[in-house]
Amino acid sequence: MEEQKDGQTTRYFQRNLLESNLHLFSLHFQFGMVYDKKPCKVSVKKYHQYKWCGCGKSHSQPFCDLTCTNFYFRKNIVGGPITYIAPEDKDVWFCLCKRTKNRPFCDGTHRDPEIQELKIEGKIELFEPNPNKS
Repeated sequence: MEEQKDGQTTRYFQRNLLESNLHLFSLHFQFGMVYDKKPCKVSVKKYHQYKWCGCGKSHSQPFCDLTCTNFYFRKNIVGGPITYIAPEDKDVWFCLCKRTKNRPFCDGTHRDPEIQELKIEGKIELFEPNPNKS
């Protein structure tokens, strides 16, 4: 009986691990790749057109450089550019975590612990933005 219980426990943990990985996997395919854990402030000009990167692969974030149209990347890229025409001169916060529900603008989704715990390839965090106070 103990072997069966241990087997059930193992299957239970494997199922939970799989479900959590599927959740992250579905987030990646529902939204683009997380580029950064904070938004980007941009001063936009009235009637200018801006293409926001929705896939997270652009080298000119937060704007699209059409990396998503590359023949070799097309299968692996989710999301695409969102065109924004500024109605007036103002400062706009563009989302860099790519999880916003109000594309292309930041809605604070980057504050989610799941996003804050992500390790972003190629990014070095020089300081801890929210150090734990002892």
